[in-house]
Amino acid sequence: MWNLTHMIRVALPRGENVAKEYGQHSQEPAPREKRLHFADVFYRGVVDLIASQRLESDHRIGSITELVVGFNVSRAVVREGLRLLERDGIVRVKPGPGGGVFVSAPSVEGLTRSLDIYSSLHQIPPDDLAEAGFELEVVMAGLAAMRAQSAELCHLQALNGRWKDRAHEGGTKELAAINVAFHKAICRAARNQVLLAIMDALEDLVYEAALQPEYPDDLSGEVPGYFTNSHDRILIAIEAGDGNQAMQAMREHLMVFRPNARKVFMAYVGDDGIDEYRN
Repeated sequence: MWNLTHMIRVALPRGENVAKEYGQHSQEPAPREKRLHFADVFYRGVVDLIASQRLESDHRIGSITELVVGFNVSRAVVREGLRLLERDGIVRVKPGPGGGVFVSAPSVEGLTRSLDIYSSLHQIPPDDLAEAGFELEVVMAGLAAMRAQSAELCHLQALNGRWKDRAHEGGTKELAAINVAFHKAICRAARNQVLLAIMDALEDLVYEAALQPEYPDDLSGEVPGYFTNSHDRILIAIEAGDGNQAMQAMREHLMVFRPNARKVFMAYVGDDGIDEYRN
């Protein structure tokens, strides 16, 4: 039977220290500054618990009362900590019978939010974010050439084939969605979760910064053919396991859009148009 208090004490290397940090006053009303500090420690404790126990999405962690007892903190601290955890997409709180605190599906929303705030405070222009995504995708193409598995290669071949089938039939949004899926599949084939998370966060920010698709003038009327040829070169290099050639092909492919940094790696469409192909 799931015993939250026991799991906190056994699973977390610093579980007892977390409780001690609150001290004997943890059940007393605390000033807002102190409560926010306690909530941050509680936040970290819940994250450690989820990670150390490898709790999956929809796993019920416990009730608010159980969290109060397990972490030896006040209800105010638990509520504030849960608010932060929900904001970052780590847990969800379900009220009523059968409710409680549940693990949420992993997402990069927290990373995207942090990067958005950082770039806003430091007045980082969208072009810099787009350039970072550009360089990161070049590296990931090289890694994909060295690490892609057969199923991933088949998926890339299928997407490339779908692009060719649709390229001369029109349908800009569908072509853009297939193009996004092709690039995302390459990034996944790189098999580096940290790079993929950063790429996802950058992608979300660049989407928000983009205004309208801006194909370079010298590609006007030739976009489908250009993508077909350049996708072929990237895929051939990845299939051959040639990391250097894959990076060069990807760089040449993306370089066309460098003067329009907001359009670095894909044609922009709404999220609804992309979701069908992203996975």
